[in-house]
Amino acid sequence: MRVRADSSATRVELRLEDEDGTPALVQELGGLTPDDGPAWFDVRLVAQPAAGTCDVYVDGTRRAAALPVRAARPLAAVAARADGIASITHLRVTVERPPASGFELTGGVRPRSAAELAPSPWSVGGETIDRDFTRYEEYKRYLGPLGVTGLRLQAGWGRTEQTPGHYDWAWLDTIIDDALAQGVQPWVETSYGNPIYPGAGHEQVNGPLPSSAEGLAAWDGWVAALVTRYRDRVDEWEIWNEPDVQLIDPIEYAEFYIRTAEVIRSVQPAAKIYGPANGLTNLHALDFVAHLADRGKLDLLTAITYHHYAFVPEVKYLTVEAFARALPGITGGRQIPLFQGESGAPSTPGYGALANAKDSGVEWSETTQAKWNLRRALGDFARGIRSCHFSLCDMAYSTGVNYKGLLHINAADRSVVYAKESYYALQALVSVFDAGVQPLPGFAHVSSHHGDPAVAAYGFQRLDAGHLVAAWTVAAPVNPPHPWLVTDIRFAGVRFTDPVYVDLRTGAVYELPAGCWRDDRGGVRLRGLPLYDSPIVIAERGALPL
Repeated sequence: MRVRADSSATRVELRLEDEDGTPALVQELGGLTPDDGPAWFDVRLVAQPAAGTCDVYVDGTRRAAALPVRAARPLAAVAARADGIASITHLRVTVERPPASGFELTGGVRPRSAAELAPSPWSVGGETIDRDFTRYEEYKRYLGPLGVTGLRLQAGWGRTEQTPGHYDWAWLDTIIDDALAQGVQPWVETSYGNPIYPGAGHEQVNGPLPSSAEGLAAWDGWVAALVTRYRDRVDEWEIWNEPDVQLIDPIEYAEFYIRTAEVIRSVQPAAKIYGPANGLTNLHALDFVAHLADRGKLDLLTAITYHHYAFVPEVKYLTVEAFARALPGITGGRQIPLFQGESGAPSTPGYGALANAKDSGVEWSETTQAKWNLRRALGDFARGIRSCHFSLCDMAYSTGVNYKGLLHINAADRSVVYAKESYYALQALVSVFDAGVQPLPGFAHVSSHHGDPAVAAYGFQRLDAGHLVAAWTVAAPVNPPHPWLVTDIRFAGVRFTDPVYVDLRTGAVYELPAGCWRDDRGGVRLRGLPLYDSPIVIAERGALPL
């Protein structure tokens, strides 16, 4: 729900009330007092009536956990103190039931901010700020609490250089410095063109590469100035975005990439440089790599970035893995890592990839978005692929709204309205699967289930803290009621002593029923395990942030 404090003197308290209106005070939490006049606060209450407790989130940050609540059936309310008015909008209530009989709710995953976590393989997109489709000032308060430790940015040549030879870095300075202060490391894409120079393209997606002598010289100057300014804060650079989607010839792009990468390395010799940021792991990308190899320039390519879009996310890995197998034959055996640099599902039809789900069998909602995002993220993590979610905030393009954000916006002014279900789902995922968790060698699974849907399962280990297994059913994500599959399953190479069941979508942690699991010849066998089209995790209790 959204809570508004209508003046700087207004002090807002959060309470839970029973059916008779009797207040069950949660906690003052210091009140919600705006710094400068009227302000909205995005409030999430996660109540556990059976346990008599409630967690409280404000603007994505958990402000209180397991607060005692006296009301058996809590209802939300606000109260205004001092002078002023408090109001509520966007009140949404969701009821989540245990996955099956005997699974007792015991708590939830503890979210951890980026500042609490070591650098991890998780990034989130901050794209399109350069074209004012989103506004960093609106969503920055959600960045650190999400827990990702990387932020993809587009440097916006056209926004930075509006007069030839004059660079206005103020907008980008603010973003990079604030992200770093929150424990989030930006990695920066050089794009797009600049219409103030003939033959230098334009600022929008689907534009041509700079091609004239004047345009290319100006591009070189901007890239050199960009890297010079931020080389003490940024050491990862990506060159252009989706040249394949823009129908740019792979050889033309490769030559442009070489030119730009050499400018970057001339300023920052140890810079990490990525490309081609293609919409697919396709022949275009392979031809790009082949041209770099032919030119003896593979040392300019630190990792191959690609984008992941498919209505059933697991389908995309067929092409990703085929591309990875083909690479050594092109590079002479040299290993170049893959980096998933942009991927996300929408929460409602709109503009952009996957938005038109008419013939896909997917009905997009905040729930199906969360399911899709979790499955793709864990698919990347299980394969050792660095992963970036697109995007933190919905984007109001001139052609329509792209609803892939974790934050819902008011398109008219780009203001953030609330954090979606996907925000909290990804927050739980990155808290559990941090840099200390690695894929488990020798893991395999066999279930008693036959036919559709298939079961996906991946094993992981946290050093000195135990094992984790993520599992779900592979089908197009659907809205509730959830399609539960109860199956017996064996995990090879896994050991448990005190396992619990986690639903990553909600962050809820459940005790496993007595007799549900046992050791089995170097593995673990579980009986009557409920799975559905969103990842659940069976994990050693000590391997989880609780």
